[in-house]
Amino acid sequence: MKILLIAAFLSLASTNLISEDIFVFNSIIVSKISKMNPIEKDKYILSIQKSIISAKVVIESVEQNTEYKRAYRITSVLSESNQISFVFHIYSEKKDYIDLMKKGDIFEFKGQMVLCTPLNIRRDKYIIDVILQDGAIVLE
Repeated sequence: MKILLIAAFLSLASTNLISEDIFVFNSIIVSKISKMNPIEKDKYILSIQKSIISAKVVIESVEQNTEYKRAYRITSVLSESNQISFVFHIYSEKKDYIDLMKKGDIFEFKGQMVLCTPLNIRRDKYIIDVILQDGAIVLE
């Protein structure tokens, strides 16, 4: 009986880990955020900190790095936004991404949001630090 309960618990726990919620930065979400007052924006963005996020971004630069114990930092800008600016610092260990990327490439990624820093008092520009889980260059 005890073994059956442990097996049932483990199967429930594993299904919860597989069905993770992913916060997607798309034009609808960006529009919603841009209409909020500065305090609401901060609360909303802080509520997704430590969550798994996804976005389609334009690569600005790729450089070696030591933050978050990752070898590379990909600096990019959200391609879905024109009302509010999101700059993503995406940290990765994978040299394969780095070798393939160049400025202007479109990159779609999924990763854990670690930190969000507002860049001005109007709260219309943010830097978001992300630890990369998965990503791909979008060919158009």
